[in-house]
Amino acid sequence: MTWAVTLAFFQAALLAGYLLTHLLSGHCINRVYAALYSAIALFAATSLPADLLSCLPKEYSSPHGPVDQFWLLIRLTGIPVIALATTSVTLQSWWTREHSFEESPWHLYSASNAGSIAGLILYCLAFEVFLPATTIWQIWRYGVYLWAVLMIACAPWNLGKQTTNAPVASDVSKTESWFHWEWFIPAMAGTVTLSAVTNALTLDVPPVPQLWVVPLIIYLVSYILVFRPGAIDLFRWISGAGYLIAFATVATLLIHWQINLGAILQSLLLLMTLFVLNVLAHGALIWRLPENPAQLTGFYLTLAAGGVAGSSFVAFCAPLLFHGMGELPLAIILTACAVWNRPPWRLKSTEQAIFRKAVNIVLLFGLIPWGLLHFLPDFPRLLFINVIAMIFYVFILMLEASMIGGNQVLIFTIIALCLWAHDFIATPGSRVAVLRTYYGIYRIYDLDGIRYFRVGSTFHGHESLKGPDKGRPLFYYHPQTPIGRFFNRTSPTWKNAAIVGLGAGVLAGWAQKGQHIDFFELDPAVVEIARRYFTYIASSPAEIRFFTGDGRLTLRNQPDAVYDLLMLDVFSSDAVPVHLMTREALSEYRRLMHSDGLILFHVSNTTFNLAPLVHAAAKDLGLESRQIQNPAESIERAATTRWVAVGSLSAINRHLSGLSGWNPASKTFPKTPWTDSYSSLLSAWPPDLSMFVVPTSSESLNIKHR
Repeated sequence: MTWAVTLAFFQAALLAGYLLTHLLSGHCINRVYAALYSAIALFAATSLPADLLSCLPKEYSSPHGPVDQFWLLIRLTGIPVIALATTSVTLQSWWTREHSFEESPWHLYSASNAGSIAGLILYCLAFEVFLPATTIWQIWRYGVYLWAVLMIACAPWNLGKQTTNAPVASDVSKTESWFHWEWFIPAMAGTVTLSAVTNALTLDVPPVPQLWVVPLIIYLVSYILVFRPGAIDLFRWISGAGYLIAFATVATLLIHWQINLGAILQSLLLLMTLFVLNVLAHGALIWRLPENPAQLTGFYLTLAAGGVAGSSFVAFCAPLLFHGMGELPLAIILTACAVWNRPPWRLKSTEQAIFRKAVNIVLLFGLIPWGLLHFLPDFPRLLFINVIAMIFYVFILMLEASMIGGNQVLIFTIIALCLWAHDFIATPGSRVAVLRTYYGIYRIYDLDGIRYFRVGSTFHGHESLKGPDKGRPLFYYHPQTPIGRFFNRTSPTWKNAAIVGLGAGVLAGWAQKGQHIDFFELDPAVVEIARRYFTYIASSPAEIRFFTGDGRLTLRNQPDAVYDLLMLDVFSSDAVPVHLMTREALSEYRRLMHSDGLILFHVSNTTFNLAPLVHAAAKDLGLESRQIQNPAESIERAATTRWVAVGSLSAINRHLSGLSGWNPASKTFPKTPWTDSYSSLLSAWPPDLSMFVVPTSSESLNIKHR
């Protein structure tokens, strides 16, 4: 959940910057204000290190939780980011000192967010694609210098221009609090929705800039719509807020049911949900903007406090409280509270049938879909009919509530409770366990005699509970898959192996007596899952050790030339962590290997084409590389996979001799490798989906060696 922690840091920096502006504008005369702010800008600019990587603490090693990541961000970039966060509100404060509210200052905030969007797009399409991280850092340093010069130049510009009818903040601070719930709740709803949707998107794709920039842009667009001139005319027409929240509710329900909608459709639903909820939550502010210029900094301070509360809850509390994506239903409740400014427990005498409505909601949104998913999974049309019934029933509830002044917040709260219940019941077959940590959402369930370990949309292991396949690796590791054929040999070519990524521990099922395996797993909970719910580890005759923490960092603690085999089988759902596939990472792996040791990368992916990047890194380091994917024939309980082997020529000959299908990469592949200072998802796109299409018998994939 790296993105959620980063967003919490950003919101905390906004809060600190807004608080600084609030205190300066409320307790300082203009000249002192200008002098202090100039000093702050100068200090922030000079506090930036010349090289970010050199400033990492020497004790920076695995493991690292979200709190460690948060404090590391503060330590490295906290001061300049907090200073930058003061910009928009400071300029608006200076504006109101000259113009009061005779000219609305809100368009300045809208323009600020528009500038943020332009910067995000420029970064993702130009800077991040073509420049290494070290160069980007230097550009950012000089950008902060330029910002400091411009702000210092602007500070004297407003001296002595305060209008006679524009009170300073101290005029009202003694009688009126800066904090207001009607400002706080919409801001909290917005960041909860942003964090929740981005978390859902990054279950299957690494949280890199090209991905998380899309929901962030939608979040900023919602503020632009609210604060642009004439926005109140737009939001007067939004009388059907209940129907829009109902749409977001149904979309959230489909996500919670884990229905395979396809990556594109599911992403569109999530992004539409984000847009609808953010526009409604932030749109509620249009009727509650402060009328007194002295409340301006307090208004933004409250918004920042709500943003911190929402993002921090998702980053630090949600993994402890929820077993699934419980923050999505919470976003629906908060948005409803923001729109109608009413607690869910407040009812009117006209709402006498609320108990009957609650029962109907539980049936329609909870028990019936659970029954269809659990007992009739082969009849998707029934589930579709149930979704249509939900839409119509919510429409009726919203229509009735608008006629009698009913409590729409209560209706959506009950629906959200049903969605939270789906975290436990919305699994096919028989649920064994549902667990969420800071690193993922894990579901273990039994179906048709097979135990499944699922993370996001990807299975991280299977085990047959009965029959001839009991205890034998299946699907990705089936005997007829490339890795199954590699291990299922009477004379193994390795004795000591390191495997980064544990999953259900399936690869331990291939080990033989006298062999030694070191598993490197990021999340200690996965080690517990593999030991408790699967038998591969317990029944393996090999000697097995576990190391928890980031795989690359923990591998650095191992001695030189200790392994014959190193396997990178690491997934965050369907996403391979970028830092494990860089040229520098491959160079570090070589230190651990014998001269004829082999490195295997599992690069099966429906979103990105990762194999060329591994080939390019191997070529840069003067190593040989080979690639293989599943044979053409369709085999029961065998999944399609793609692997890349890297090593010296002697390693290739030692470990792959006698195995057909391992072919050199095309000599014309156009990819440049990822490095620690450069990685762009655009270089791994579009995906190569040929392996996921079952070819005809004449299209054999077992090509002879060149």
